[in-house]
Amino acid sequence: MMPASRQAGFTLVELMVALLIGSLVVLGAGSLFLTTLQTFNKVDELSRKQEAVIFAAHTLSESIRSGDGEYKLKCQINKDKDDQCECTLSDDARQGQPLLTFQRPLKSAELSPESCALENPPDFSQNVVRISLPLEKGGKAIKFRVAKRQPVLNAYLDDDGDGKSPDPDNEGFYKDGTRMYNDRCYNGSGKFKPNRGGCDAP
Repeated sequence: MMPASRQAGFTLVELMVALLIGSLVVLGAGSLFLTTLQTFNKVDELSRKQEAVIFAAHTLSESIRSGDGEYKLKCQINKDKDDQCECTLSDDARQGQPLLTFQRPLKSAELSPESCALENPPDFSQNVVRISLPLEKGGKAIKFRVAKRQPVLNAYLDDDGDGKSPDPDNEGFYKDGTRMYNDRCYNGSGKFKPNRGGCDAP
């Protein structure tokens, strides 16, 4: 009579060790996935902010240099989040079209329109405009300056200190109608002709 064969299997200890190792692997993979997801979200948020800053800086710079834009930066308490100010940069020259909208934290716990006010709002009437947009974390401002082309050009060309400025609509003449160069630079009808011989125009 042959002896009955023993069936091999897992002991309770082996099963518990296998479950422990499996749980550690699953927890590690889950932790790695969450970390990757958080990193992706932060990079995406940073990329969006950078795109907004680049767009705003480029649009503002071009408009201010050419003297076309009339911008206003207005901040008010966010209706959905009481601890946030919602700031909108709009172009008044284009019926108040919003250029950029962003959130920043309240300066104080008091809910009032003054708590959302900017300390140094941009003054777009100046020849050199100081831009300060509180776009960074915690409401820190990104600052840069933009100069209007025409006033800077006029100041550069008026190097003799007589207060005369070139007429942008009449080349070769000052705004008061006087000529900028010698008589050889103008023809008989008074038109500016810088290519004539003996003309001292640059």
